[in-house]
Amino acid sequence: FWHRRDLRLEDNVGLAAALAAAAGGGPPVLPIFIYDKNILDELPRQDRRVVFIHQANLALRARYEALGGTLWAEYGRPLEALAALMDRFTVRALYFNRDYEPYARERERAVHELCQARGVALH
Repeated sequence: FWHRRDLRLEDNVGLAAALAAAAGGGPPVLPIFIYDKNILDELPRQDRRVVFIHQANLALRARYEALGGTLWAEYGRPLEALAALMDRFTVRALYFNRDYEPYARERERAVHELCQARGVALH
């Protein structure tokens, strides 16, 4: 499950779908977050939004660890980071929640192509 703006466990539709698939006999869920270089490199250093996101990620990781899991975090371009994760792990499906921002929609089209080329289901 790819966390993006949705840095929470509760009321998370995409995460719930990924967990339901795993409970139904699918592979385990690997929660990930990608610090998007395409966005972050345009922001000033010590930008409060980035500090907030980092703190939210630390809290989310702590929640996962309390449940016996973890949150995998990467820094880079999302397409490259996802491809590297697909190289490292056997990924059968990628789940994430919708994002309607123009950049997010463009990024999702590229991710869709990556998943299609790799035989990874996209939800």
